[in-house]
Amino acid sequence: MKKLIALLMVLLLGVSLCACTTMSKEDMISEATTLLRRDVINDMEENFVNAKEKYNGMVARFNDVTVNDISSKGFSSDYIMTFDYGFTTLGMDIRLSKDDIMKLKEGDEVNVVGIIKVNYDNHITLKDAHLI
Repeated sequence: MKKLIALLMVLLLGVSLCACTTMSKEDMISEATTLLRRDVINDMEENFVNAKEKYNGMVARFNDVTVNDISSKGFSSDYIMTFDYGFTTLGMDIRLSKDDIMKLKEGDEVNVVGIIKVNYDNHITLKDAHLI
């Protein structure tokens, strides 16, 4: 009986360690890789599959974000969008807290940190993002 209880305790501990938690802003900043949107665009253009493998789930910091749109159209949460116009366009929707979004207006230059999700050609989402 003691062995069974001990085994159940170990399993419970293992499940609790695997529980999903979001990273704090400070943890994200310390773990983040600083990226340039232009480098992400180039990687996606050269080989989308490689870029998806490289960037998906990465904690990243972008210091070159211009707010082009503030919206919640069609989504369950508010977000800001930025586009890099040039030869190609990288669309990026950045999921910020409502408090962070309320501080912004279109045209603002911001620095952000968050977790990358590559959605499709030339479009990424920065999840659980924070202004820095």
